[in-house]
Amino acid sequence: MEFFETVMGHRFYEGTMPSIAKNLATVSETLGLMKAVMERQIQAIDRQTKAIERQNELKEIELGLRPVVDIKALAEEMTGKKG
Repeated sequence: MEFFETVMGHRFYEGTMPSIAKNLATVSETLGLMKAVMERQIQAIDRQTKAIERQNELKEIELGLRPVVDIKALAEEMTGKKG
């Protein structure tokens, strides 16, 4: 007699397996939602970090710890074009 032919086999294939599949789908869906939330949190942290870095740069310029960059000269240097 094969396992699927037994009472326990019938219970396994008719009850346990569908329950496992349903719960696995729930876990997968939950992980997908968690991933989306974490990605949004990472984006928010990145935005906050950039804002803080910019504030720190401005404070350093204000305190004279960092020179103010001449944007036009920097653009010319980067592109190799004058004026």
